[in-house]
Amino acid sequence: MAGFFKKIASAFVELDSSSPSSGAAVDTSAAIEAELAALEGQPNATGGAPSQAAQLAPAPEAALPAETQALLSLTPDGVFAEARFTETPASAPRVVKMLAGLAQFPHPQQLAMLRALDAADDSWSESEVTQDAQSRQATLEAHLTRIEQTRQGRLLALDQQGAVAQETRVATLAEIDRQIAELMKLREDAITECANSMASVDREKRELEMATMDARNRTLAAAQQLGQLVAFFSAGGPPPR
Repeated sequence: MAGFFKKIASAFVELDSSSPSSGAAVDTSAAIEAELAALEGQPNATGGAPSQAAQLAPAPEAALPAETQALLSLTPDGVFAEARFTETPASAPRVVKMLAGLAQFPHPQQLAMLRALDAADDSWSESEVTQDAQSRQATLEAHLTRIEQTRQGRLLALDQQGAVAQETRVATLAEIDRQIAELMKLREDAITECANSMASVDREKRELEMATMDARNRTLAAAQQLGQLVAFFSAGGPPPR
């Protein structure tokens, strides 16, 4: 990167001098192009390929529909590819990368450097870059409109799903409450029926005891009379009454 800055600065100094050499400017422009190409091919700051842990980490399950997820996942480069933009020397992203390499210089120097490179290189021009940038900007604005339309449509669908879920909740709870009330009625009926059954049992027990006592007393009285009769004839006691 330091070499890149030196070449840019060298080009600016040479092209800004009183007697520039067109051949030197072209050579410098070609060198800068080669430097840019080399920078574009460098690995990322973390070492290029993703780590094994990153490769093995499971991706979270997407809650959005596939179509919505695909649209919202589009990068600007993806939007440009979808719109069939081609990469040429006059492509705006290429010049954006060049400006990123010139970030340490003031704006007037950046502009002067790019215009010097434009003058030394017939494969692109400032007007072509500007036109490409405006076209890409319009494409991105249209993409933003699609994003907002997709968001609004999905929110509407989610609101409808939420309303249906709420109606289902209310209906389900009402049905559960009805069943609970019915079960409570059955419970009260069971309690009453059980109480009546227990009262009937208690009443029958009392009647059984009373009837048993009466039967026992009658039987004992008859047995006693018979015993007295036996005793009368056996021992000369008083006759039975």
